[in-house]
Amino acid sequence: TREHVERVARQVDRKMAELAQATNLPPAQLAVLTAVNAVDDQIKSRDEIRRLQKENQRLQALLDERDAKA
Repeated sequence: TREHVERVARQVDRKMAELAQATNLPPAQLAVLTAVNAVDDQIKSRDEIRRLQKENQRLQALLDERDAKA
């Protein structure tokens, strides 16, 4: 949706502004660094989701085992 694209654009603008204050990079390099950081965050988030899903499965198995004994 348009709202989603605008939200993404605002986030990219914020991240680029943060990096611009912390570095002295030209705009093209700033854009690449912003993209690299965004993908890094995405990968970390997916890894965390997988970890939480596995933990959820483990806990669900424990609950199922407990219920089977009751």
